[in-house]
Amino acid sequence: MEHIKFEKIISIIIPVYNGEKTISDCIKSILNQKYDKIEIIIVNDNSTDNTLKILEQFESKFDFIKIINFSENKGSPCAMNTGFKHSNGFLIYYLDSDAELSENFIKKSINIFKDNDIDVLTCRYTPKSPKQNIYEILFSMWQLSDNIIVKSDQIGNIPGCFLGFKREILEHFNFNEKMRAAYDQEFLHRLINNKKNIFFSRDLFVYHPIPDKFSTLIKRLFVQSSWTCSQSKTNFWMIAYYLIITCLFISGIILLIFGQYLLFFAGLILYQIYLSYKILKYKINFRKFFILLCVMNSITLINIAAFFKGIFSKPQKFWKD
Repeated sequence: MEHIKFEKIISIIIPVYNGEKTISDCIKSILNQKYDKIEIIIVNDNSTDNTLKILEQFESKFDFIKIINFSENKGSPCAMNTGFKHSNGFLIYYLDSDAELSENFIKKSINIFKDNDIDVLTCRYTPKSPKQNIYEILFSMWQLSDNIIVKSDQIGNIPGCFLGFKREILEHFNFNEKMRAAYDQEFLHRLINNKKNIFFSRDLFVYHPIPDKFSTLIKRLFVQSSWTCSQSKTNFWMIAYYLIITCLFISGIILLIFGQYLLFFAGLILYQIYLSYKILKYKINFRKFFILLCVMNSITLINIAAFFKGIFSKPQKFWKD
């Protein structure tokens, strides 16, 4: 295993589009790291807000910050590939413009590369100011449960707000610039298919906003994971898995609208049990899966039927005033 020396440069590439509200905190989180051998490459994807002005202020103060401006919007994959072409680092880190590195993140991440035979590093994320709303609870269930070498059917659980690579990996592979969503998952699938080791660390984390809208949650959980479903070796089970969650969300909306909170949270508990089982075991037990499938769809069908029949047309309370 090749040993990584701390004095080698780390390149941090940040693709950004209209990130005036978050880019400053993102950059400051890098500047606050206790590691000075870094270069920051920010690719401005033709932002229409004040992002460029903010970037120019940082560039004028720090000679290790480099800005690349696109004259047209080309998408994150193109920005990430372009940033790499201008990089010099031995390790290449990609960071979302609305994400922030936690304390000592860079040193800890280098140690992980040193101590493990890995090609790619990814990690969990946490909200900077936890709100404990329903979206945060649901999305926190999505992340993997332990430090693991990632398998093909686990990629849908990996947050893409931070990805770290050995340089030689990106010299042979790049992001698909034709994709606007799930490009990170598609890229990781190609690496796994080429026998590269992707390591998910629960010991590392970045700060990143949790979805605060139902539409954003749906996009992150389902739309960006559809490619993973189609490519997974356990294709049938993965598709069934996402269908169950979709049904549960539909049921949940109906339950919340019409006040059936008890059944809604019962459904969430079942969902969490199933997800925990899948993550911890990394395989599907047909009998348990089938039973849970029946239970969840029963909950969904009962409440959809109730919706159309108007049985629960008035909010129901499970406590007395």
